[in-house]
Formats: sequence, structure tokens, C-alpha cells
Amino acid sequence: MDVNELLALIKEGENERIEFKRTATPNIAREICAMANAEGGIPARWSLR
Repeated sequence: MDVNELLALIKEGENERIEFKRTATPNIAREICAMANAEGGIPARWSLR
């Protein structure tokens, strides 16, 4: 995924396949597995400062 593809995903916003996280919580592994088992969610994490 290049930066333009990431920006396009951000512009589209969250949906059933994309969920944005600012920080990793203790449940992050469970959340990633749930999205991967749904219909192929895209895990992405970055820091906005």
C-alpha cells in the first residue's frame, strides 16, 4: 500500500472493513483477528501528531 492508497482509505472513513486506531490496546490482537475473520479487513495504525 502506498501513501496515496492510505490517504484514499482515510478519506473514505471507517466502515465494516476499516477501523482506525490511534493506539494499540490490550485487545488489539482480538480486534485484528475479528476483522480478518469477517471479510478481509485492513489493519492500519499510524500516529497523528
